[in-house]
Amino acid sequence: MVKKNIITLSYRQVRRNSNSSRTSKQPRACIGFAYTTEKVNPNYVTGFCDAESSFIIDMFKQGKKWRLAARFKINLHSVDLPLLYKIQAFFGGIGSITVHGQKASFRVSKLDDIINVIIPHFIKYPLQSAKLIDFLLWQKCVMLIKMKEHLTEDGLHKILSLKSALNLGIPETIKAAFPNITTMVRPIYTGASTPLNPYWVSGFIDGDGSFTVSIDSTTNYVNVRLMVGLNIREDVLIQKLLEFFGGVGIINLSTGQ
Repeated sequence: MVKKNIITLSYRQVRRNSNSSRTSKQPRACIGFAYTTEKVNPNYVTGFCDAESSFIIDMFKQGKKWRLAARFKINLHSVDLPLLYKIQAFFGGIGSITVHGQKASFRVSKLDDIINVIIPHFIKYPLQSAKLIDFLLWQKCVMLIKMKEHLTEDGLHKILSLKSALNLGIPETIKAAFPNITTMVRPIYTGASTPLNPYWVSGFIDGDGSFTVSIDSTTNYVNVRLMVGLNIREDVLIQKLLEFFGGVGIINLSTGQ
């Protein structure tokens, strides 16, 4: 079980009109943010990527040789496809967007695009969550691949050591193929000392936040909430979110998957 910190911002509790219907089946409205031509703010992009992106080092066998590939990826529901196109346009049109059923993905796999576009963006507009650790490990792997070190046994071992602390670590199949790899202890996330940028907060909540409305069946009170749930290791960030909103809301510690 993974412990999670959940910040709950309950801005208002409104007494519901007793004559109003208890349920409403209005069609979901299209807000249209992703359809505008306005360029996305770079801090918004970083905040959204803090919530929804992945920095990946793929390792796969091709014939008798192992191959490595770096990828940057964002997976969303297909309803958010226009936003993916806006993010792709923000990055200069690099990468590709694919749609499979209700799943839409933006992927950047070309090494030159990763080195010249993706990495410089996150250096200039740093990630604020524990995903910063993944980015820094991933960046080191990318630089080793750029220098062709992955083609040597020693360089490959360096990348696998870094990969062991990246995301979910090394799959069992790769561990079996490289039993002598020295695994790396994942660096501890301490958070940034700078205040959160408002655009970053909007992007992050766009990805990780949820807006809920509940009605108490006894009192007919309506609770309107904004909630953000993070891993316990990101307690520093959830505290900064609370401070960003002026101390409004509460932080709950819960358990879950």
